[in-house]
Amino acid sequence: MKRIAIIMVDDDEIARVLFEDAVEEAREYVKDISFSVDGVDLLERLRRQGEYASMEEEALPDLVVLDLSMPRMDGYQLLEELGKDKAFENIPIVVMSTTSDEQEVKRCYSLGAAGFIVKPASMEERLKAVKSLASYWSNIMAVPRRVSY
Repeated sequence: MKRIAIIMVDDDEIARVLFEDAVEEAREYVKDISFSVDGVDLLERLRRQGEYASMEEEALPDLVVLDLSMPRMDGYQLLEELGKDKAFENIPIVVMSTTSDEQEVKRCYSLGAAGFIVKPASMEERLKAVKSLASYWSNIMAVPRRVSY
C-alpha cells in the first residue's frame, strides 16, 4: 500500500488541528502531513520562495487539501494559479469547505479541483471523511509520480 504526503491549506488553526487529529486515525495511508496558512504560503513553499527559499529539496505532495476562505489568496485564486503552472498540474487538489452551494462547487471543479468535500460538523464524521480521502488517494487513484521541487 502506498502512503501519501498531504499539504492542507487553511488559515484556521482549529481546522488544521482537527484535520491533523483526523489524519492520525488514517496513518496507515498518510506518510506526511504539513500545512500552509493560505494560497500565497503554499505557492511560496512549492516554488521555494520567501521563507522557503533555503528549504531542502523535497518531493511534491501527493495531495493538497484546500479551504476556500483565506486571506491574501483564497482557494479559488490558488486553484487558478496552480492550474497555470505546469510543474504542479498533476497534484490533485481536493477542496474541503463549509459551503455546499452548488455554484461554488461547480466553480471549484471548473478551476481544476479533483474533488470537493463539505467539512463535516462532527469529529466522528470528520474522521470518516479524512480516512476515506486518504484511502482513496493512496490506494485507488493512480496519479503521476512526483518529482522534487
